[in-house]
Amino acid sequence: MNLRRLRQLCADGHLDLYYSDESAFSMNPCLPYGWQAKGETIGIVPQGNRKINVFGIFSSDNFGFTKFSDQNINAEFIISAIEEFAQNLTPDKPAVLVLDNAAMHHSRLFREKSVNWQAKGLFVF
Repeated sequence: MNLRRLRQLCADGHLDLYYSDESAFSMNPCLPYGWQAKGETIGIVPQGNRKINVFGIFSSDNFGFTKFSDQNINAEFIISAIEEFAQNLTPDKPAVLVLDNAAMHHSRLFREKSVNWQAKGLFVF
């Protein structure tokens, strides 16, 4: 099975297809320049070294599920987010979640959970 085939199965209504990724956003802006009116001073107050981490799951029809944390994202965080997301899946239609190749997606705990998800109709690709 490849991604092209999964997209076709989704387009034909045989499954729901979701894409996911994680990212971090710094609360310390880096703006070397910006537009402002003559005589106007614009400032952005930095928030120190804080960052916000986010894990998101999205479909091509603009459905979105996100989970935020100020802690580092690890396998337990991803598993928790997927468990929460999976509670809202349509039980009579299989769903496929496309993940990248991050090491946490290959952890023992993640592999064990993916077996449980398959029994509920959620498959990790």
